[in-house]
Amino acid sequence: MSNGEELLSYFQQEISKAANKELEVLNKKTEAIRQQSMERLQAQAKEDALIMQTKRINELEEIYAKKMSVLNSEINQKLISRRNDLQEEIFTECKKELVSLVQTEQYDAFMEKKLGQLESYDTNQKIVIQLTQKDLKFKELFLEKYPSAEIEVNNNIEIGGFILINYTKGIVYDETIDCALQEQKDWFINHSKLTIR
Repeated sequence: MSNGEELLSYFQQEISKAANKELEVLNKKTEAIRQQSMERLQAQAKEDALIMQTKRINELEEIYAKKMSVLNSEINQKLISRRNDLQEEIFTECKKELVSLVQTEQYDAFMEKKLGQLESYDTNQKIVIQLTQKDLKFKELFLEKYPSAEIEVNNNIEIGGFILINYTKGIVYDETIDCALQEQKDWFINHSKLTIR
């Protein structure tokens, strides 16, 4: 082998060594870049998955909240309806019993007692006493205490009792059983602890 061939062979080997070294460095850099890219892609994929998962969880929570709201509303409507039914049943039964009571001698004593509890007024005062049609039987009783009073039928009184209006003093006494029942109903509604929250 000649000197020129040896030199050529030497250069080829050196070039090959240098090229292999550069190729190895490039391969390492490429592998490092590929590894970094994979890590970034994995991190981005995890972040995207987390975002999608969070979004889906939020959507499910919103659907759940809406369903719970509808369910709570339905339950409250049923409870309110049942509460109203119970109250109506109670006070319908009370009203029936009071209507029965009005037809007894106890009612006559009740009317006399209520009238006796009212103060007397001068005969020159304008007094109107309102009764039901069936309670006109007490007209004379009222006129004994209030001789100048006008006696009227009030069709708004359903059960019994009376309303005394003193126009001179601007006083109204509602001694109707209807009013007492309504007051008891109002008290019951406010104190029965059957409220829906």
